[in-house]
Amino acid sequence: MADQPALTALRREVFDLVLASKRPVKAYELLALLQQKRGRATPPTVYRGLDYLTKSGLIHRIESLNAYAACAHAPAGPQHVFLICEACGDVAEIESRDAGLALVEASQRRSFQVRQAAIEVRGACRECGARDR
Repeated sequence: MADQPALTALRREVFDLVLASKRPVKAYELLALLQQKRGRATPPTVYRGLDYLTKSGLIHRIESLNAYAACAHAPAGPQHVFLICEACGDVAEIESRDAGLALVEASQRRSFQVRQAAIEVRGACRECGARDR
């Protein structure tokens, strides 16, 4: 992205906080963590950092959770598949070329140009699913 600004120290701090989180993190949780670290931070600062990191492909916004998670795979295209555990809140990013390809092909049949897509699958992770049995 030639016209995109550089990864500043503040953006790096936001990225490091997202990376350090075990689960997707909300913007205001990041704001509180930044305020603890820096003493002062504002919501626009966090949102600008998240916007940059999302556009750069370093993090993903998980729409249904209104939260952010670090990208687990090298950018391979505009499709991302997230497995969201409804019990513990864990989110796993998986590669699914078939799902992405099916989505793009269906979109092309309708002359719709996909810029970005995220498939969010809700259910139970291995640990939580095992407890239900």
